[in-house]
Amino acid sequence: MARVLATIQHNTAGSGTSKYTAPELLDANTKYGEEVDTYSSSLILYEMFSGKIAFENMNAIQLMTAIYLHKKRSDFDSTFSKKLQKKVELGWSHDAKERCKLDDILQVLLEMKNLFMFRSNKQIISMGETLRVSMIEQANNTQKK
Repeated sequence: MARVLATIQHNTAGSGTSKYTAPELLDANTKYGEEVDTYSSSLILYEMFSGKIAFENMNAIQLMTAIYLHKKRSDFDSTFSKKLQKKVELGWSHDAKERCKLDDILQVLLEMKNLFMFRSNKQIISMGETLRVSMIEQANNTQKK
């Protein structure tokens, strides 16, 4: 495990948090491309649209074990867009060859934007209030720890 952690620190120095690091970056000999961005973007989209922090309450070793050895990913709840969920799941696939392109995720986001634009102002305000309350709850829970 120490070797895995050292590899992540070496390969991703200055390029972000280990939970957003694509699995192929653990292998110093592997060439990588835009798939690593798809992986991290998918995780960020999960956090943005679920209002949850992925792998919260895990230390570095637990995180590495869960993500890289057991290939664990976060769970979706029923409020998450099914179409976006499918793309996020493809985007954070352990195997880089199975990942969708960022453009595929963008298409779903644009469709969601178009649906959102047809909602009434009252619905939009209600959704914003729900998101605000969720963010406040997350902040309060983080401060308690």
